[in-house]
Amino acid sequence: MIRNQGIGNKMSKRWASFLTLGFFGATLLSFAAGYSAREIWPLASERLILLKEARRLLEIHYLDPLPEDLELERGMIHGMMGVLRDPYSRYVEPAAHEIQSDDLAGEYAGIGAEISKGEQGKFYFVPIEGGPAEAAGILEGDILLAIDGVLINKDTSLESVITRIRGPEGSVIRLTVAQRVTQQTNLEFEITRAIIPLPSVMHHLLPEEQWIGVITIRRFSEKTPGELDDAYRDLISRGASSIILDLRNNSGGLLDASIESARLFLEDGLVVVEERSGMESQVFYVNEKGLASEIPLVVLANAGTASAAEVVVASLQDNGRAPVLGEVTFGKGSVQAILELRDGSSLHVTSARWLTPNGNVIDNMGLLPDIVVEQIESSADHVITVAVEWLRELSEDGQR
Repeated sequence: MIRNQGIGNKMSKRWASFLTLGFFGATLLSFAAGYSAREIWPLASERLILLKEARRLLEIHYLDPLPEDLELERGMIHGMMGVLRDPYSRYVEPAAHEIQSDDLAGEYAGIGAEISKGEQGKFYFVPIEGGPAEAAGILEGDILLAIDGVLINKDTSLESVITRIRGPEGSVIRLTVAQRVTQQTNLEFEITRAIIPLPSVMHHLLPEEQWIGVITIRRFSEKTPGELDDAYRDLISRGASSIILDLRNNSGGLLDASIESARLFLEDGLVVVEERSGMESQVFYVNEKGLASEIPLVVLANAGTASAAEVVVASLQDNGRAPVLGEVTFGKGSVQAILELRDGSSLHVTSARWLTPNGNVIDNMGLLPDIVVEQIESSADHVITVAVEWLRELSEDGQR
């Protein structure tokens, strides 16, 4: 999770504390510093004699040409981070770092389309409704062949394709596409990039229980507190008198966003404690009574609930604000500092730990739900059903 606000599309500020996204998709932004790889450990340093010796021996004895210097340098950084034996301290190369920064900022400049890579190495489009790609005529399932005349092949990474398609707002990109439906190929589309929002909060009234509003937070981005406030106000205006807060499969995000989100539902109390080696703990309290501090509330969590999402779960659970239904959470309570390097890559370095309001460490243990509820395959959403039953009993009894 990132500490402090103010991260733009290109992560203009160079340092941030971050509680990572738990699994971070496949696996598993702010104080100025501006470190780069060579500023941190100059390659000319006498401390790296062994590394230089190994490089020289490779140049002499390796059968094939060596990779470019930058690729070798990045490989060295990967190896250095791996020696730490910390799954959350890692090196993120430029393309992946840019995508992550955009996602946590809550928007990006692009064409408005999800892109996936199939088993055969083809790249497929799923246009976002109302976005530039859809307006240009790109259809779901269309195949990307080239970007600005540069061919795409099966060895091209998904991150590389996404970052090349994204770009400055108002700039034009030319895509060569094969349409799956019409079987036409080499179709040219010129699309003007626009700002595409990445909503982190979704909400609705339960169709058969319209007195219950469901708020789902998918990630904690810069825009989450505002989106959460808007969602709550909309549900109340439409007649909701109880709320289900769904944090299942929310793998984390920004620390400040998670703290502000928890505060919305709390009247007072402690939200989270952050500990750093050799420093005084930083304690985050509720500053004022939250807008949603009195409405009946149930929180849903599962094994995919991690990091920033666990901060919210723990704060609401430890303060006795709401019961947690579902499964034991992922269990990630460490804090990472993100140090952006001069080439747009970044180091994620574990620098602190956060504790629940009751002072518990959750690393590798997770948070226990108050009511264990497993999803039943034959049920549309058994956990929601149990949450509805709990809220119905609460409304009938007047207390729990």
